[in-house]
Amino acid sequence: MRYQLHASPIEAKTKGEIRRLRTRGYVPVSVQHRGDATLHLMTETKQIQEFIQHHGQSTLIELVIEPNRERHTVMVHDVQRDPLTQKVIQVTYQKIELTDEIHTHVAIHFTGEPDAVKFGTAMAQHPIEAVEISCSQKYLPDQFTVDVSHLQFGEVVRVSDIPHDSHVKITTPGDTVIMSLKGVTVSAEPETATATETAAEPAKEDAG
Repeated sequence: MRYQLHASPIEAKTKGEIRRLRTRGYVPVSVQHRGDATLHLMTETKQIQEFIQHHGQSTLIELVIEPNRERHTVMVHDVQRDPLTQKVIQVTYQKIELTDEIHTHVAIHFTGEPDAVKFGTAMAQHPIEAVEISCSQKYLPDQFTVDVSHLQFGEVVRVSDIPHDSHVKITTPGDTVIMSLKGVTVSAEPETATATETAAEPAKEDAG
């Protein structure tokens, strides 16, 4: 799925103007591509912050540049944040042409539930949530889906087990573990004294 964001020509040039621009709820953005002149734009802070929060930096974006609605396919290349508030203050996009090879991270989505997890005797561990890939724009997947319903104790799922299109090259080492099972220790509940045991206890003598 291609997500759409909007930008427009930047209205600030000096540092003071850029500060005022950010106060108004906008951040400077630039669009770069090897061999092309850099485009200097601005976009709504809320729009780009929400996108990065929900989709990260590895998703293709259809960037619509107003007022002529010029469209470019881009990815977030770099994000600068305020060191105190962590609010986005500047963004650099990488323009992606159809023939460009993309180097990015793609998330792993697990489906199914191993029996040991289902019955509460184990918990699933997945040390990484995404893998590095390279491919052209037309083959970039939204995510990799891995079925782990068959996983048993002592087995692991590795990067090499991820189903993927032959046009996509996964560059994360194939022996990297993406899921394993860890046994769950169930502590026994402390036994409570029975009525018979309570009655058998000797009565305490009254003082005096």
